[in-house]
Amino acid sequence: MSPNHTASSEDISRLWDRYVQVSRKYKEACRATDAAQAACEAAFAIEARRGREVVTASHAFQAATDAAFLNEIGISTR
Repeated sequence: MSPNHTASSEDISRLWDRYVQVSRKYKEACRATDAAQAACEAAFAIEARRGREVVTASHAFQAATDAAFLNEIGISTR
């Protein structure tokens, strides 16, 4: 800027160009962040589903081992 604190048309043009560049980078960063967040949410959903599957399998295993133990000691589970 000139010493009298006024901006020339070249100053304004440079500032506008810089604004446009920064704005594009910001929008690119937002898109990348949104994509990463979506990927994380998808991974968390898969992890939660698999966690529920492990719990279900664990309960089934526990029920089967309990039934086998009771059968082994002569208590019918039927």
